Amino acid sequence: MKNEDWLLEALVDFYHITESDVTLTRAEAAATDKSVIEVLIKSGKVTDAQVLQVKAAQFGMEVVDLRGIEIPRDVIAIHRAIGELAWAMRIIPLKKEPGLVTIATDDPSDTAAFDDLYFLLGCDIRIMVAPQNDIDEALKKYYSADEAAGKSHKERMKEIDAEFS
Repeated sequence: MKNEDWLLEALVDFYHITESDVTLTRAEAAATDKSVIEVLIKSGKVTDAQVLQVKAAQFGMEVVDLRGIEIPRDVIAIHRAIGELAWAMRIIPLKKEPGLVTIATDDPSDTAAFDDLYFLLGCDIRIMVAPQNDIDEALKKYYSADEAAGKSHKERMKEIDAEFS
């Protein structure tokens, strides 16, 4: 995560970790090449679920459990169109409705990326929060098929244009 400060402040507010905990954890994180959040989780001060809930709450979003979800065929075209972008942004499209695509991310603070996605897809974006590991698994599952198909970026863009026309 690019900037954990907002998340650390929210964790202090919501889960009663102290500023002292954060200060000590920053020192340990710097020494171990881990993020402060990773060290807090490893130490048991907060859980993955608590971090996820705080991320979602701070941006007025819901948490989604990706395990066992099958992404509909009509959303697969979105995958083909934004494959590289999905990996770079750590997002997974989940659902498509007229004028709206629902995605999952582990970083709801990356609003500039969501704006880019809005302009790329030409529709509104509903953002949900999911664990990074679940997003990575979904990306591997759906994007490996795209790569095997060998379609060019231009072909993928034509497919998505057709889907939203």
